[in-house]
Amino acid sequence: MNSKKLRGGYGRLFPMERLVLLLEAFGRGDDAEIEALIRSCPIHKYTMQDQKFWEFHDSSQIITYLFAAHWFHTKGQADKAKLKKNTFYLVGSFFEKGFDLALTEHGSVPLETSTIWQEYEKKVKPFYDFTQQAIEEERLWFSRLKGLYGGFLRFCQAAQLEPHQLLAWVDSLYEEVEEFIKKECQDIQEDKGMADRIFNSFISHWPGLKDKETVL
Repeated sequence: MNSKKLRGGYGRLFPMERLVLLLEAFGRGDDAEIEALIRSCPIHKYTMQDQKFWEFHDSSQIITYLFAAHWFHTKGQADKAKLKKNTFYLVGSFFEKGFDLALTEHGSVPLETSTIWQEYEKKVKPFYDFTQQAIEEERLWFSRLKGLYGGFLRFCQAAQLEPHQLLAWVDSLYEEVEEFIKKECQDIQEDKGMADRIFNSFISHWPGLKDKETVL
């Protein structure tokens, strides 16, 4: 929803229009406009439009906080997998360098039956196997993060809101998510199951959409 077309005449705003301007003001940190939007909402009349605005207001907070909780939990798992990957790779590299030094000191390549190769297989190879497992685990969590954001974007489209408007409830969250997706997930396939679950969950919290048929 385009916020530029809505400014002026606060008292004539529809509930969703007021919500969009409020979220944009939160994103800018514009306390004066936030206060003007809240004070100009004719809540003393208890009309359906007033009630609807506060339903949108509260639901937008709930959905943003739900998204943030899912995002930070899932990203934490991805960060753990990345740390394991880097640790296994680093330790394996140290062992590799140690064997290179041993071969240099040996002066020639040992026979295949040499205990050096047995030690190499025992000490070095497992770390590269562990690294590969951690890479696959990391990609799995990246896929879930991309699915999480994909489901959120689908919800925003259904609710006729821009992603940055809705995520304005949590400072800098939109910028962080966008940067991460563009930097880390370009070649990652979205977890469709995660996307569907998030979309359906958010739809169930949004006034006017929660009674509609959702994706199973």
